[in-house]
Amino acid sequence: MVAAGWFSTVFAVATARAEAADAQANDPTPAPAPGEFGVGGFVRYDLGDFCETDGDVVSCTSGRAFVGLEVAPRLRLSRLVSLGVFGTFGWAPGSESRNVSSDGSHEDRSLTAWRLEAEGRLHPLVDEGIDFWLGADVGVSAVRDAWDVYGPGDRFLETRADTELDPVVGAAVGIDFRVAEILSLGPELRGALQFDDERSVFSVSLGLTGTFLVGP
Repeated sequence: MVAAGWFSTVFAVATARAEAADAQANDPTPAPAPGEFGVGGFVRYDLGDFCETDGDVVSCTSGRAFVGLEVAPRLRLSRLVSLGVFGTFGWAPGSESRNVSSDGSHEDRSLTAWRLEAEGRLHPLVDEGIDFWLGADVGVSAVRDAWDVYGPGDRFLETRADTELDPVVGAAVGIDFRVAEILSLGPELRGALQFDDERSVFSVSLGLTGTFLVGP
């Protein structure tokens, strides 16, 4: 009786292991690569009233737009979760000049923005060739407003700049399509809330990213 019970236990364990091995072998979904490096481009729009003072004149706009580049290296902890860093650099398209005079004196404006955040992603749907994900991020955001001052004859004199550095939190959703063994491409939609001393600024961005899959 004891021998029969022992053989029954060994047989059950062996059968369970064989079934698990068969299920893993027949799973059509490839295991995610341990490392991922995302790069891409985006367009972003900040919502709100943005005002500046030039002498006694105050001018305001109802929003501001940026285009830019982003990087997102990540470590894939499992099929479900990845953690990494999200960074962007953007600039306002076009340029603005003021105080143009007959001798060539003028000021040219450049508006740039960057973000550096920690990001976690949830991958609830990982199918063969498709990776749908949801993300959350937190970090710092900066906007640099600079004016290059030129004197007579278009001679450069100085740069006057002001930089705002504030905390930011955000959320994102995207889907990646496997186009090669080591590369996925897909769109993403992001929303972010930036906090400063006077108000909160909400921004929305749409991007197209490529993800290089690192490792087996």
